[in-house]
Amino acid sequence: MYNIIPRPTKCLALEFEYCDSTTFVPVDPSLDNCLRCVDYQEIKVQEYMDRSRPTSIPRAIVVVLERDLVDKAKSGDSVTVTGVVTCRWRPVVAGERPDIAVVIRANSISVLSDQASQIAITEELREEFHAFWAARAGTPMRGRDEIV
Repeated sequence: MYNIIPRPTKCLALEFEYCDSTTFVPVDPSLDNCLRCVDYQEIKVQEYMDRSRPTSIPRAIVVVLERDLVDKAKSGDSVTVTGVVTCRWRPVVAGERPDIAVVIRANSISVLSDQASQIAITEELREEFHAFWAARAGTPMRGRDEIV
């Protein structure tokens, strides 16, 4: 996994001349002074599918959202992301190639539109829908079979 911090084996504190501590306790997130605990979410953003190139595979990149940016967008939303492109890697293992990924650390995310707003339902289409089901009110399964 990315973002794993291995448990330290010795104290690396720079403000002390000598520290031989080998006992480490994780910070309790319920403490009020826990300033390093933030909401965190990773989303994968895919480039817009161009209908003129149906055979091409869209490219995607992972975007890291923190704090108030978490849960701003949902699956299927068209978004604009502003951020810093950076690399992250898994812990280095001797004898293996490093696993490095390019990610965007978001500063801002704007939802342009969601799937529901991309569907244009005209009044004529709405009336046709209601007329179709009103004519088949007693036999809805036959209406379904006509559609399928």
